Amino acid sequence: MQKTLMLSLSILLLGGSVAFAQTGATPVLSNDAGFVPSVTTTSAPVSPTCIQTAVKTREASIGSAFTTFSSSVSTALSARATALETAWGTADAKTRRTLRNEAWTTYKKANQSAKSTFRTNRQAAWSAFNTASKACKTSIVESSSHDNLSI
Repeated sequence: MQKTLMLSLSILLLGGSVAFAQTGATPVLSNDAGFVPSVTTTSAPVSPTCIQTAVKTREASIGSAFTTFSSSVSTALSARATALETAWGTADAKTRRTLRNEAWTTYKKANQSAKSTFRTNRQAAWSAFNTASKACKTSIVESSSHDNLSI
């Protein structure tokens, strides 16, 4: 009988704690005067217009950076094509090899420079967005980790 009573009481207490864990409710205790202290959290009103402006500016900056990147790579490809055509039009094998190597080296440097500039400009756009969103007094729900083109 005593074991059954202890087991029932244990199950009741365990069931009560599980119910609180599932609902996320916390027991409220009142003081002697019957006053129930409560904690309220207030958040600053979110200004969608402020964030909208910050996002619009960020996206325009990233778009401009990508346009610059694309133009730089296109120019590098055209220069490479011209240099390779010139190299292959040279009769001397040693000169031809030197010109081909120079064409590829120049292209590689131009491509790396375009990538570096794009990354720098993209990071600057995100940094400006982070600053602007803090001025909007809201938490950022977007991050630059989704903005990776592996360029």
